[in-house]
Amino acid sequence: MISSWTTRPGATPLDGLRAASPGLLFHKWQAWDESNRRDPSRTKARLPHLEKVGEAVEAAYRDEKLYAAWIDRYESALGALPGEPVTRIERATIWRLVVGMATNPALESGLSLHPILGVPYLSGSSLKGLTHHAAEQALAEALGYQMPDDPWEEHQGPECPSDLEELNALLDQASLVRAVFGSLAVERARRATDRGSGGARTVPWGRWTPRAILEAWSEGDSLERQGDPGLEAQARLRALLEPTGGGVAFYDALPVPGQTGPLVETDVMTPHYPKYYDSRGGSPPSDDQDPRPVTFLSVAPDVTFRFAFRLRETPVLREAMSRVEATGKEVRERVARWLTGALAEQGAGAKTAAGYGYFGREEPAEEVGTAEPGTAGGGVVGEEGTSPSVPPPRLRSDLGAGELATVLDEAMGSASTEEQEEIARLALHQYGKIIRKWRKDLEKGKGGDQRTKRVEWLGRFGAGGGGGEAEQGG
Repeated sequence: MISSWTTRPGATPLDGLRAASPGLLFHKWQAWDESNRRDPSRTKARLPHLEKVGEAVEAAYRDEKLYAAWIDRYESALGALPGEPVTRIERATIWRLVVGMATNPALESGLSLHPILGVPYLSGSSLKGLTHHAAEQALAEALGYQMPDDPWEEHQGPECPSDLEELNALLDQASLVRAVFGSLAVERARRATDRGSGGARTVPWGRWTPRAILEAWSEGDSLERQGDPGLEAQARLRALLEPTGGGVAFYDALPVPGQTGPLVETDVMTPHYPKYYDSRGGSPPSDDQDPRPVTFLSVAPDVTFRFAFRLRETPVLREAMSRVEATGKEVRERVARWLTGALAEQGAGAKTAAGYGYFGREEPAEEVGTAEPGTAGGGVVGEEGTSPSVPPPRLRSDLGAGELATVLDEAMGSASTEEQEEIARLALHQYGKIIRKWRKDLEKGKGGDQRTKRVEWLGRFGAGGGGGEAEQGG
């Protein structure tokens, strides 16, 4: 994996380091250059250091005795958990992903690498926060909040419904979100006001959140004027602002084993005004400053991660479910929609404004673990409570373009309709890059009749004629 390399003249090289932890290499063995006038940014050793870390990550990921075997044990452990099943979702990065940008202060840019396995991952706690935020945004809309064109202009939140039946129905929805995640915690942004006689203070500003809406409703006097029923509703409002034990547990999201493309790659950002940033605004930005390229590691496009969460039906959650008349399966499906919507629309990690961190929506959720009444038993349970089809053994995850073409041509001529649909779906998901190249070649008049038939066949079985990975980033 690593034979011999050094970060500065005279340093002890890493000789024969073949079982290095990528995380230790990245965070403990730092690239370093002697500072001198010719190289004030000290970046000559940075790129080789990152490339070696990337090699270590790839080696750890492709070690079947280490990573694939660990994932098998992990999946078995999830399936053996007692009680409610674990919902599992696979999503692929549309472009690059950077999680844990601030985890390596020496390099001023980082990437979250699993402390044991050495592969990039998204922590369960961060995924819970991301999903919680998406759920509260959906709840705010359900409470009647309509965001103006400019959310940073001063504007009022929705009025409290005067109809108590309508209000209690809205509070039922709010109680479900609170019971799932443990609180309605997202606060409005705040901004400083002009300094007055009492000193500077901050006031709420921007988008309204469910917590801000419920606080405003509970502080008004409209409910008090409706007697005891109104006071009961007001008490419910205030109770919803208190935290409780959440009913959902998110697990770390890890790359699916067996992918053939690169897992990580070196990336670059180029601040154009280094004097402005170094002086913290003391020196104005100007076009006479030299851009300073900064290399860093990121997760490559088209990398599929497996997300998993489990719902624990606490007494608070069971009460909330009974109020909205929802089953455990329906609540899990709702959580899955919040998660996939957040991954597709808000993105995960850093630099989402620059296009990083977004995932596709292709695959349905699956569940592993204890079967619910009416399902086929343990193991993997599909969205409708039935076992999904097993991936055809002939469609391995390590096929080249020629081998893939042979497999698809055989499926077109001999497989059943159901198997054709499954093979096409998996091909679109696992071999998007190859299929995109076939399409581009056909647009240029290359490829022949058989390739045309193959691409048309994939489009017929794929969603909307495109399907998952074949449409991403093309």
